[in-house]
Amino acid sequence: MKRQVFNLIASILIISGTSCGTTKGDTSQADNIEINQIAVKKSYSIAFTLGSTPEQVITSIGTPLNSYSEYWEMKEKNALVYDYNGTRFKFLDNLLESYELTTSVYLVGSSSTVNYFYVGSNLNEVSKYLPNWSSKKIDGTLTANITMGGQQTDKFLYIEFNPFTEKIVKISIRSY
Repeated sequence: MKRQVFNLIASILIISGTSCGTTKGDTSQADNIEINQIAVKKSYSIAFTLGSTPEQVITSIGTPLNSYSEYWEMKEKNALVYDYNGTRFKFLDNLLESYELTTSVYLVGSSSTVNYFYVGSNLNEVSKYLPNWSSKKIDGTLTANITMGGQQTDKFLYIEFNPFTEKIVKISIRSY
């Protein structure tokens, strides 16, 4: 009897383990990308990175169409949101914490190179930053953990793409 119970439990664990794949938004299987490799800019503007001030963002890409405050329950603080016609940059404690890019106006990449990708570009443009990207695609998404000096941060790069055309439709930085 004990053996049958043990076999049943072992079978359940095996079935559970094999059916629990990576799901949308699960970044445990993601590549890593250094925080300084994720700069944002317009075509001919100065690039800025996470940790930039609202003034630095305005200097680079101009005045937002709208700005407002948004309460972040997990941080128990208000964030300042700059809205550029649906593209949003969010600041916590006066530093760029996250963003959501929805148009091809904004380029993402390394501020030390000229390699950028953007909303509307083909997903293979990401390969310069995430060499294992093709094996990490899940349900129209691609993620990469963000590191600082090789150490994991609480942020990740989240790219949404059309699974048929592999065109990027949204690029964002999110927190766990």
